[in-house]
Amino acid sequence: MNTETKINKPEAILKLMKNISYGYINNKNKRITNISDQDFEHDYRLQSPSELMASKIGVCWDQCELERFYFEKYLKLQFNIYYLEAKNQSQSTHTLLIYQTGGRFYWFENSWFKYRGIHEFDSLDFLFKKVSENQLDHANNECGDQTDEINWYLLEKPQFGISATDFMNHAKSKSIIFKFIKSK
Repeated sequence: MNTETKINKPEAILKLMKNISYGYINNKNKRITNISDQDFEHDYRLQSPSELMASKIGVCWDQCELERFYFEKYLKLQFNIYYLEAKNQSQSTHTLLIYQTGGRFYWFENSWFKYRGIHEFDSLDFLFKKVSENQLDHANNECGDQTDEINWYLLEKPQFGISATDFMNHAKSKSIIFKFIKSK
């Protein structure tokens, strides 16, 4: 993969990814930026990191796999990628990378433009709660669903080219590691 800059810290990865739009390339090789759940379920395929760098468009699932590639190849930081799912009709999901250094936890975010950047937390528990609150706000206000629950899963590396349904099944193949229920 051709990189334009030396990658020696997370900020360099964020800078490298800044030109990636949110959306996907469908089965007809068309760029889709206005995503409907029904269409997405039938014509989405998970891109490899090199495909994403070529297309410059990807949903959070694609973008996290590019982040995984860069973190594994260039950085010596402990990190995990997580899959979140709201318990609602539209199954609002998100994936994100969290890394740890110096006893602190960092939410690395590129695809969710509202929160793009690197966010520092004192504890993993507080990070989970804050991101869960953000995801619930998104699910309830932008997706039109009403839910108060987010489930977190540790996301193991998926096979590239799989469908949305296969990706979600892969992400949920392990036990829930954190359950957030918003207080009423």
